[in-house]
Amino acid sequence: MGELRLSEGLDEAVGGRIRGVARAARVVLADQHRVDVDVVLPVEADVLERHWPALRRSLLLRVQRIRIEALFIRGRSAMAASMMTSDDHHRGALLAVARKTIRQLRRHDAPHATAMADLLATGLGTVNPNVARNDVAMLLENTALAFAQEEMALHVAVARRRLGEISGGARGSALVSGADAWMNAHGIQNPERMTLMLAPGQYRP
Repeated sequence: MGELRLSEGLDEAVGGRIRGVARAARVVLADQHRVDVDVVLPVEADVLERHWPALRRSLLLRVQRIRIEALFIRGRSAMAASMMTSDDHHRGALLAVARKTIRQLRRHDAPHATAMADLLATGLGTVNPNVARNDVAMLLENTALAFAQEEMALHVAVARRRLGEISGGARGSALVSGADAWMNAHGIQNPERMTLMLAPGQYRP
C-alpha cells in the first residue's frame, strides 16, 4: 500500500493523522499477507503505539478481523521490543501493553482470538520468573490444538516449534524439526524468524 497523497489545501494536522493511519495500517496489512518477516520486529512497536489512537479513530478497528489482527500484532511487537531494550522502565511499559492486548483479545467472541491471546501469554510466561516453564509448555500444547481446530496451520506449526524449544530433549527436537519441515514445504525459508515474528519470547533454555 503506497503513501496516501493528500490534496492541496488540506490542513497539515489532518494530513499527519491520515499518514499515521496509513503507516499503522501498512504494518497490519503487510503482516496479514506475510509480505516481509521483518515487518513486525521491535522497530514497529513504536510505530504502532504512536499511531494507535489514529488507527482507532479511523474506524478500521470496527472490522473484527482487522481489530483482532491489529491487536495480535500490537502485542507481539511490544513483546519483541521488550526483549531488545535495556531500559527497565521502557521494558515494563512494553510488557504492560502486551498484557493489555491479551486481555483485549480474550474479550472477543472468537476462538482464534483466544488462541492468539494464549500464544502471547506463553511469550510473557517465558520472561516471568514466577511462571513455571512446564506451565508455559502446557499452554503451548493447548494453544496448538486450538489453532488446529481453527485450521490455522502456520500458527499450529509456530506453537509446536516453540513447544519443542521449551521442552527440549528428543521430543522437543522432533517438534522443532516437524514444524520446520512444514514451513519449508509451504515456502517459508527461515522458520526460526517466522516463529520469532509470530511468537516472540525466550523459549529456549
